[in-house]
Amino acid sequence: MPSPNDPLSSLLKSFKHYHADLKGKRIWLALSGGRDSLSLAHACLILYQSGDLPFLPQLLHVNHRLHSASDDWARQVLDWANCHAMPCTVLNIHPNGQDEGSLREARYSALCEPMNTDDVLLLAHHQDDQVETVLMRLFNGTGVIGLGGMRDWSTRQRPIAIGGDTVTLWRPWLTVSREHITAYAIAHRLPYIDDPTNAYPPTENIPFEANARAWMRSELLPLIQTRYPQARIAIARTAGVMQGATALISETLQAALAKVHGMPPTFATLSTWHYEIDISSLFTLSAPHQSAVIHRWLTLNDTTGQRITPTYQTIEQVLALCKRKDNDQHTLIQHADYRILRYRNRLFRLHMDWLTWLQTPWKVRQARPNQQNSDISHHEIKLTKNLGENDVDITIALTKKRKDFMCRCHFNWQAFKQILHQTASHFDLDNLKLTFEPYSPAQPVMLYGRTGSKRGKKLAQTLGIPKFMRESILIVGLSDDEHTTPLWLIHPYGIQLLQSPYAKAIADIPKNPQTHHQVVMHIGYYMIH
Repeated sequence: MPSPNDPLSSLLKSFKHYHADLKGKRIWLALSGGRDSLSLAHACLILYQSGDLPFLPQLLHVNHRLHSASDDWARQVLDWANCHAMPCTVLNIHPNGQDEGSLREARYSALCEPMNTDDVLLLAHHQDDQVETVLMRLFNGTGVIGLGGMRDWSTRQRPIAIGGDTVTLWRPWLTVSREHITAYAIAHRLPYIDDPTNAYPPTENIPFEANARAWMRSELLPLIQTRYPQARIAIARTAGVMQGATALISETLQAALAKVHGMPPTFATLSTWHYEIDISSLFTLSAPHQSAVIHRWLTLNDTTGQRITPTYQTIEQVLALCKRKDNDQHTLIQHADYRILRYRNRLFRLHMDWLTWLQTPWKVRQARPNQQNSDISHHEIKLTKNLGENDVDITIALTKKRKDFMCRCHFNWQAFKQILHQTASHFDLDNLKLTFEPYSPAQPVMLYGRTGSKRGKKLAQTLGIPKFMRESILIVGLSDDEHTTPLWLIHPYGIQLLQSPYAKAIADIPKNPQTHHQVVMHIGYYMIH
């Protein structure tokens, strides 16, 4: 009778457990050509041929091109796949570094590229890999989540550049030891590849970071097992216990994060890039909850698809920024690709590209219906009858080398023209224009319902707009050939009505975007894929 740690039995057991989740999904398998992944590909083939597995995964081989034999390994993998009639794709990459983290992220990004939303990626990580992962995280000072190690079934966000949706990672062999997989590979005479980075001492000039696992595998764990023979099994069991604890903690943290959530609706589509929390709400929580919520907040929805764990020092810096009494808006804390800033009672986590976009002055171009890609040189839209009776999108895009984000405004032109006629029937709509201009800090404006005019810094402070967002303010006006009347300010947090002869007539437009007899006017910020 096969052992419960037998590779074939474990794969079949995991498949039956996740059968409902796998139904209708496209399955891929990461095949390096090493002992573990080649054994998993072979096990899938055996179970498919016996009728126990209803699918044959598509194979993906990542060629890092870091070794002189990398191309030979790619050919060897392709030859084996062709011999067994298994589809295989070789993905050539150029990693930014040779440390383990850089290689892993480059590898996952490459593997995710041919995949679609909700596809499943089979990975050959086993029990010994889990033990090494837990120990490395322990030595780096991880918390409960990190001590849970790798999950046998988890989701991963693809990088925003290739869609930003999620795929599933399936690791059916986390209960199977390296010893059992080695025995399987030998029994089936599999021609697996021995990667020199797995050797210790290294046989090639490999940085220490890339060889840390090999040192742990060859030096540390054997030493531990001389005193604690069951250490590997015990550590793997602890990872399972920590996963259970993580599930409970996650529920608590999700509820706590919802209490401190401070996201404006205009950024609802950009939570990966822009996330705010309310500092007053944060301080209603206990000190341990505050640290845990900040930890969670810093790891949510990372644009690379990975969770970058913040250090203890980073969390302490963020909490110290929250506790400052001077409402500091100049301190900037870096965490991976994000920048943490504060303005008044709000704490911001902004992706560096998004922050750059917000701080870059406007250069406006307008797009008419069905002409979103047109490069119109002026920034005025005529209100004419031939624009149609339906809602019209005006896309206001910041022109620069990387057109990553846009601000989109929606108007119902027909309702707007009716309001103008009711206000001043003498308007000649053929000569009237709706203008969108970057707001100049030197320009005084009068906010509707308030006395006195404001400009620049004072205006932004009144509207609660942080310094790093003030280049993103637009002013909307009605213009004829001689004069422009300011109507609204459009800023990252919404639409502000200005004092004008038409203010009373159009006062409810920004407030009631769902009211059919009013003009539909709301803004949102989006990423351009």
